[in-house]
Amino acid sequence: MNPIETRQAHCPWCDAPLEIALDVTTGSNSYIEDCQICCAPIRIAFEIGAWEPDEIAFNLTRDGD
Repeated sequence: MNPIETRQAHCPWCDAPLEIALDVTTGSNSYIEDCQICCAPIRIAFEIGAWEPDEIAFNLTRDGD
């Protein structure tokens, strides 16, 4: 697995397509990042698979909604 994994997603505020860079060196994590299009805060949460280390589940939700 690369230290930075990229995933395609959509902003939960404006539905714009986004490319999300996940720093997987810290293990499972969550953080806030502003949408590159509408600047609204997005909570990005991801979890690295316990049995399949190359499997990454991630979720984008509105922060502050």
